[in-house]
Amino acid sequence: MDLKTEIRKAVDSGEVFFGFNNALKLLQEEKAQVVVVSNNIEEERKKDLSLAGKEKIIEFPGDNNDLGRVCGKPFAISTLAITKLGKSKIMGFVGGENENRK
Repeated sequence: MDLKTEIRKAVDSGEVFFGFNNALKLLQEEKAQVVVVSNNIEEERKKDLSLAGKEKIIEFPGDNNDLGRVCGKPFAISTLAITKLGKSKIMGFVGGENENRK
């Protein structure tokens, strides 16, 4: 299972919201199934997300430009929240050693 592929499947077939504010709000409302953050997100923002739902956060091994490309967007993405998985199996990366997966 490849994290990049599963993120793209979620974007294409599920329901995904981009941006820190959206992700934080959805975590607080317990609507986000999982949140993906780039490896260069600001530590303070990562901490805020962790406080709202640490067990639901996956750190993407690339920066925000890489995450934007994986999502098929022409802009950088530091944070995305997935509320409906669609055909993605990204939940297999939650709570594990996702740093070792590509």
